[in-house]
Amino acid sequence: MTSLHGVPFPHAILRLPCHSWQGSLFVDTLFTMLNVLVLPFPPSSNTYYRSVRMGKLCRVLLSKKGRLYKEEVCEYIANQILDSKELTFPLLGRLSVNVMLNAPNRRKYDIDNRIKPLLDALQFAGVYPDDEAVDHLTIKRGEIIRGGKVTVHLIELKSKEPA
Repeated sequence: MTSLHGVPFPHAILRLPCHSWQGSLFVDTLFTMLNVLVLPFPPSSNTYYRSVRMGKLCRVLLSKKGRLYKEEVCEYIANQILDSKELTFPLLGRLSVNVMLNAPNRRKYDIDNRIKPLLDALQFAGVYPDDEAVDHLTIKRGEIIRGGKVTVHLIELKSKEPA
């Protein structure tokens, strides 16, 4: 198995101090810390929820696939926190999230259908208290990788103003 910065790939967390970087997407906003998470490819939001009929009522519940994904992400992140003394979660400030989706196969998919399950799993794992803190979200389709993966760059913004 290959590794990314000494952490077994494809599930890695990297926290880099970045005090003076200004990118074109974050004009005039400095950030305090860049957190990079490499996680399993998320399920589609089309299969993330299930409707269950209860008499005359219909309830929307998290599907088994959705529950398994949330638990899997939580386990990967918990293991990395135990292995690293530098990781501190939850991120309490306003966030910018950049996502690179590397699909496991050539099947067509909508990139926006993968975001809600991913953000919910990160919240469930304790990365941030509420996905409401995300002020900026960028999604990019990457190359096809066997098994699939998603790379998430979490940037805690210094300013309290939305980006």
